[in-house]
Amino acid sequence: MQRCGCKGGEPQKWVVVYVRAKEDPPLKHSTIAAGMLCIVPFASLHAADIPVPVPRPQTATQSKAAPPVLPTACQSKLAAIHAVFKPLPPFSDPKGCAITDPVELSAIPGGATLTPPALLECETAITLVTFLRDTAQRTAVTTLGSTLKTFVQDSAYVCRSRNGTSKLSEHAFGRAIDIGAFVTATGENIAVKATDTKDNKHDAFLAAIRTAACGPFATVLGPGSDADHALHFHFDRAPRNGKPFCK
Repeated sequence: MQRCGCKGGEPQKWVVVYVRAKEDPPLKHSTIAAGMLCIVPFASLHAADIPVPVPRPQTATQSKAAPPVLPTACQSKLAAIHAVFKPLPPFSDPKGCAITDPVELSAIPGGATLTPPALLECETAITLVTFLRDTAQRTAVTTLGSTLKTFVQDSAYVCRSRNGTSKLSEHAFGRAIDIGAFVTATGENIAVKATDTKDNKHDAFLAAIRTAACGPFATVLGPGSDADHALHFHFDRAPRNGKPFCK
């Protein structure tokens, strides 16, 4: 390294300059050879003498935006019937639990909500939305004199086995939901329980819902089925060869 443009004498500030090319020397007052690294007086530099860093070219990752995630065919159907939901990426668990097309369902057409939102397999969400919109709402108006504004769900996706067995539950695949209560637009809360008589309008409503669910769903369980279902309706889409199982 050498001092360039130095006239000696008074102390002054110095800067290091690397000359990249003969045809474009960084110092207008100098004819320094290309490739030379030298020290020059700071006061002798002009603004044009100071090289501007060349920006690095963008990498493929930086310049290419992530492609939009397109809805699945099932999600498009769910959107077409005006359900309120959030699509989620497929996931699985080492235990064998998995949902290939998961959605978080929060409301059905008309605004009635599912509380809390339910994590379900998309086809199960379509079956549930259709049943609640067409059957549960109509039954509520007929028996209770009001539409429903809230469906209280006790369980949707849960990675677990069936009670008392090692076989995975339908909940483990997002194909099941447990509903513990229904709330009408007028504020009546109808909790799922054993029905002793159909003379009571709440009991009549619960009995009608349970009967109507057998068919749209492959499995329907509730109070009286066993102790595990004493306080909720269990609806699922378990693959079955033949008639649904409704107990």
